[in-house]
Amino acid sequence: MKIIKIGAIWCPTCLIMREVWEKIQKKYPQLIIEDCDIDEHPERKEQYQIIEYPTYLFVNDQDQELERLSGDVDEREILIRINKYL
Repeated sequence: MKIIKIGAIWCPTCLIMREVWEKIQKKYPQLIIEDCDIDEHPERKEQYQIIEYPTYLFVNDQDQELERLSGDVDEREILIRINKYL
């Protein structure tokens, strides 16, 4: 499983959530977390039908979406998804 974090440098919620993701990465070093700045990769907005920032896509090894979360998400909710797919 991989998580694609789609956001932007100008997004306040993305900045707030950065600390949460740093904690998660330390707790799950085997987890692949890909940062995607929408300004650098605008094609991903349409590809993944993104309507809110940040959006977190949980994808399998073939990059097929398993689940998504958007906005200011509680760390517990993220961990539930991670443990569900690991």
